[in-house]
Amino acid sequence: MKVLYIVKTNIGAVWAFEQAVKLKERGVEILAVLPSDTGGMAERYREAGIPVYGAVVSMPLKQPWKLFSRMRLIKKIVAGYNPDLIHCHFVSDSMMVRLALGKKGPKRIFQVLGPLHLEHRLFRKAELLFSNSLDAWACACKKSGEYYAAEGISESKIFLCYYGGYGDKSELYQPSGGILHSSFGLPPKTKLIGMVSYFYKPRF
Repeated sequence: MKVLYIVKTNIGAVWAFEQAVKLKERGVEILAVLPSDTGGMAERYREAGIPVYGAVVSMPLKQPWKLFSRMRLIKKIVAGYNPDLIHCHFVSDSMMVRLALGKKGPKRIFQVLGPLHLEHRLFRKAELLFSNSLDAWACACKKSGEYYAAEGISESKIFLCYYGGYGDKSELYQPSGGILHSSFGLPPKTKLIGMVSYFYKPRF
């Protein structure tokens, strides 16, 4: 399977990189589209044997005159790579792919980090405006899936996909301070399993 893997940043989004590596290990052919094909995470993708295409394809909200050129760029990338699936991780990229391709091209999946944009009706409607039968959603939490279902999206198009950890990279974890255990009155040795989709600063 050939996957066009779109990530809107060269800084951070390590979870997207780790997932791409796991997909590659399972035989998925990936072309990563990042804003730049040099520096930052682009180097890590390349070191992992995943080719990188440098292109900004997110919605140009502050530069609307670039909308049509970005749509043409998306079409060019898709035509050149001919993927079986387009995998997006950010709202803006997903919207641009839908706008550029319409009802043509490969299937698309938007892996939804968290429900922030879905909590506001305007942004929820905007995200879904150009979606069609080619689109599906992989939600990192149940709440996101509930929002999509409430908007009439078929359950066959909504998937629950919890983000995992970072394998055996124990240096990325900090020892527990016991805050959750004490908050819920649980014994210290009680095992807790949880998930945080994403943290943002408060936004209007």
